Amino acid sequence: MRKNKTYDDRELLLMLRGNKKESSLAFEYLYNRYSQKIYAYCKVVLNGTQATDDVFHDTFVKFYNYVRANDSEIQSIKGYLIMTARNLCLNHKKAKKPKVDLEYIDQEYQDTINYERKDLFDILMKAVDLLDEIYKEAFVLKKIDGFTYKEISEILDITVEGAKSRVTRARAKLNNILKPYIKEIKNI
Repeated sequence: MRKNKTYDDRELLLMLRGNKKESSLAFEYLYNRYSQKIYAYCKVVLNGTQATDDVFHDTFVKFYNYVRANDSEIQSIKGYLIMTARNLCLNHKKAKKPKVDLEYIDQEYQDTINYERKDLFDILMKAVDLLDEIYKEAFVLKKIDGFTYKEISEILDITVEGAKSRVTRARAKLNNILKPYIKEIKNI
C-alpha cells in the first residue's frame, strides 16, 4: 500500500481487513476522509456537549471493529458512519437528556460563512435547534452534511418521500420561525 496513492472506499475496506500495517493505513485514509463530517454531525446533534468527542470516537471504533469482524460488504462507508453516529447520539440523548445549547456549532461550518453573514448563520442554527428532532435531523443531513434524499432515507430508515417530506417541513417551520428576522432584514 503506497501512502501517496488515492484509494477508493472499496479498496480501503479490503485493506482494512488485511495485515496490521495495511489495516492501520487504510483506517487512517478513511478517518481523514470522513472524520470532519462525522464530527460535525455529532456536534450538531449533541449540541456541542462534552459527549460529542466520545460519540465521535465510538463511531470510528465501532466501524473498525465491525469491518474487521465481518466479511459483509458495506455499500456506503459515509452512510454507515453517519448511521452509527446517529444511533450512538440517540442512545446518549435517551440516557442523558442534555439541555439544548447551540453555542458550540462546529467551526467547520462557521469558517465557510463570511464574517458579515455569521450573525445570520447563528440565527439560522438557533432556529434549526427549535425544530422537532425528526425535522432537525433530516434538515441537518440534507442542508449541512449534503446527503441525498436516498442516503437520508437509508440513515433514518424511512422512505425517500419521507425524507423529502421532513426536509420540506423543516424548511416551512424555519420560515415561520425566521419571519420576523426576514422582515427586519428587508427593512434595512
